[in-house]
Amino acid sequence: MGRKETFRSSDTGCELYSGLHEHLHGDRFWGHNRNWNLLLNQEGKIRLEIKGRLLDFEKGSLVLIEPEFPRKFVVMENWQVQWIHFNLDLHVPFTPEWPTLIPGVFRLLPEKADFSKFKALFAEVRQICRIRRLGWYRLAYCLVQEIILRGNMLNESGLDSRHIEFASRMLENLGSVENMGELAEKCSLSRAGFFEKFKETFGVTPGEYREQQVLSRVQELLETTSMSLKEIAGVMKYDNVFYLSLRFKKKFGISSREYRARYRATLSHPSSAAPRGSKN
Repeated sequence: MGRKETFRSSDTGCELYSGLHEHLHGDRFWGHNRNWNLLLNQEGKIRLEIKGRLLDFEKGSLVLIEPEFPRKFVVMENWQVQWIHFNLDLHVPFTPEWPTLIPGVFRLLPEKADFSKFKALFAEVRQICRIRRLGWYRLAYCLVQEIILRGNMLNESGLDSRHIEFASRMLENLGSVENMGELAEKCSLSRAGFFEKFKETFGVTPGEYREQQVLSRVQELLETTSMSLKEIAGVMKYDNVFYLSLRFKKKFGISSREYRARYRATLSHPSSAAPRGSKN
């Protein structure tokens, strides 16, 4: 294990990187988060830490991750992966409709024949990136588009998934005043159907999902600002600061004030306080 093979573009606007890596059990590293990531898990098992969630991917997984959010990988079993980083917005004129694990993280589990096709497409992208003849990146992006389109075709519930993805993004927009009935209507679903599909996708109800976004934002502002909880509630247009305090304590096991104190203590003495998100 340990073999690495990476090819990338330095051409302005191409933003295309491709590689084949092998990692040993226990390896930990941060992933590139400025572009979209495509990962084809050929061997082993990997754990992705992103948006405060832990996601495990076994052999045979095809994973797509959107930009911006920091991501950490922990190798659970010796891991072999083909990967592509690319700029979807500039070069791919459609959106993925893959099954959503959490907003911005998509996964397919292709059958053996489909997996072999994806494996060949990844290898061809890597080969094109290595040769880099005139116009190489246009051809490479055509193959990236094929990977995403093949994934769309494999997702039998693509339309509903796209609607639920839209709903999750609306719920992440903490300034949104949409009620759940209006949101279900925008998704072309009944209220009951919307709740059922949303919980099936994310494991929580839309209301619980919205609360998770609120509390994550509170957590972030406690760590990065000196604002009081009342001031934070005002910024987020959250009317009931007392209720917000109760929900925060239920989620994290400590008050917002104690959370901030522990977080600052962690920065000064990393071994002296519980990690982020802990109830200890």
